[in-house]
Amino acid sequence: MTAPASAGSATSTRRFAELDGLRGLAVGAVLIYHYTSPFDGYYPGMPSAPFDFVDGEYGVQLFFLISGFVILLTAERARVTSDFVIARVSRLYPTYWAALALTTAVIVLSQAEPVRVTLGQVLVNTTMLQRFVLVENVDRVYWTLAMELVFYALMTIYLAVSGCRISIPTLRKLAAGWVVASVPICLWAATNPAGELTKAVLTVTLAEYAGLFAAGMMFYVSRSRQVVEPLAFGFAGVAVVDAAIMRGFRGALVVTLVVLLFAAVVAAPRVDLLARGPLHALGVISYPLYLVHQVIGVVLLAGLIPILGRVPAMVVVSAIVIGLATLLHVTVEGPVSRRLRASLLRWRVRGAS
Repeated sequence: MTAPASAGSATSTRRFAELDGLRGLAVGAVLIYHYTSPFDGYYPGMPSAPFDFVDGEYGVQLFFLISGFVILLTAERARVTSDFVIARVSRLYPTYWAALALTTAVIVLSQAEPVRVTLGQVLVNTTMLQRFVLVENVDRVYWTLAMELVFYALMTIYLAVSGCRISIPTLRKLAAGWVVASVPICLWAATNPAGELTKAVLTVTLAEYAGLFAAGMMFYVSRSRQVVEPLAFGFAGVAVVDAAIMRGFRGALVVTLVVLLFAAVVAAPRVDLLARGPLHALGVISYPLYLVHQVIGVVLLAGLIPILGRVPAMVVVSAIVIGLATLLHVTVEGPVSRRLRASLLRWRVRGAS
């Protein structure tokens, strides 16, 4: 998940507030999705939701587009590679650790049957590297963090090799090679769907999502340089092809709509619906909300549905996790992340002296 970040064009210093609105839309979609059919998978005996929102899971694809946009912006600001690494570490880990502690506490205290953890599992999860050492996530939503970490690692390697001198023509070529390679990898994975090898290859290459990350970067080039970047749509097209291979026609259709929405927002001078109001407010807390909404929400829903009914319980639980995410944003995501970043920068200076 990406941090809220300034993203003005080269000719304007106005914060690209619409990104937060898009984050709000993405996290809201994922939340509603998890509180419908996935919840039924945890508790099949509970009353069913009056609707299914199966396409809400594609909020994650919107997050990956945003990540490509924001990470290139962040990388362009880095004077040395460690600037980028420190920015990412200080942004991700404090809120993640707090959310992990809260989720673990809820699991242990509730003794809910569908969600159990071990001490070793929790300890490995503190590294955020659990997927790479074949340890289960404490909360299933953490799988996207592994995707983000691989993307950050690729950008870190590029910054180190280039000496933080980003060349857009070179980046275009590297991204094109990566995106083109994603198609045969997805074709191979689709015929070998089971097993740790397939999972490992898809994780390390980001094959299913390479087009989204790369398109996000090219959309950033379009907005920051005030030009039309054809590769943004080319990469997005490959992302649709990969979605068709991995998820079928419906998946390809939804990814197409997600890309078109993102492209329209990037091209627009301003979108008030996203730049202010409820979606923007939700986007500001999207990272902690994403981290706490699933397991904690499922446990709370299981306790409240027999009392309130399915829909009222969904509304109440949504309000609770939004409040919890707001608290984490105010107490951890902002101040603790800033202090950690300052400490890491001081440590770097001392190490260089």
